[in-house]
Amino acid sequence: MVFTVALALFSGGMILTDLGELDAEARGTLITLSIFCLTIALSFIAATLGVLRGRNAARIASFVMYGIFLAFNGCAGSIVGIYVTADADAPWQAHTFTFLMVALFVVDIVIIILLALGETARWFHAMTAARRAGLI
Repeated sequence: MVFTVALALFSGGMILTDLGELDAEARGTLITLSIFCLTIALSFIAATLGVLRGRNAARIASFVMYGIFLAFNGCAGSIVGIYVTADADAPWQAHTFTFLMVALFVVDIVIIILLALGETARWFHAMTAARRAGLI
């Protein structure tokens, strides 16, 4: 989960690196996407802290957030891919962003699978029971 937060923060910052030559509409779209990436990263930090504490509600919220973020990665990758092309002044940016989107896609799928496993649910329920019994 920390990997997702780091990549989301990096992606959000990278979107803002080269806005000078874009028209107002494209600049507004990229700024909106960047702010959305940073907001999602802060949400993931809060969910990660809950998961690390063994909160089942945080596990469910993380599962939903990763599903939404998975869809967002596909949309954002498509939209930003239109504006940031390999023949631009900074071709490294297009390649790096494409790599980050693919990496986030794979990591999101792995985390969704891990959060959905029965063993994971049993562990979170055991943590809840231990917390109620005063053991934690």
